[in-house]
Amino acid sequence: MGKFEEVTPEWIKQQMLDLNMSAADAAREMEISRGDMSAYLSGKKPLSNIRKQTFYYFFYIKNAERFSN
Repeated sequence: MGKFEEVTPEWIKQQMLDLNMSAADAAREMEISRGDMSAYLSGKKPLSNIRKQTFYYFFYIKNAERFSN
């Protein structure tokens, strides 16, 4: 399994929970509409490979920031 295949709506929700981040906050920081974020999280809108990469690296950086402080 490639590292981006782990990015699912459930994975995204867990990352947000671990970071105490709301969907609205994540959407704003990623410049994604709240409607699209909601659709990704509910599974109504499929995650393209590029979107999976975007989420993966967004949370990778957010976690690195958390542990570097």
